[in-house]
Amino acid sequence: MSEQPQNQVDPGLIGLVVLGGVIGAVVGAVASRLFIRADARAIERSRERGPQGMKLSLSTILPIAIGVIGLMRQIGSLAEEK
Repeated sequence: MSEQPQNQVDPGLIGLVVLGGVIGAVVGAVASRLFIRADARAIERSRERGPQGMKLSLSTILPIAIGVIGLMRQIGSLAEEK
């Protein structure tokens, strides 16, 4: 059995790494193309619908109100002397 020296890399391993890089690049390019196409369709549908008003509901207003109240309390506590 012949052993390879420590500083040499198996040529099959290099080929496998290169193949993995090429496959990854192809998958990334295909995914980006699909994303761009889907985004273009969504923009077109949005233009067809036209502008829509902002819909406010309790579930959207409540977290904002709680955040504003908390911010006001923190600002108010800065003015208090300790």
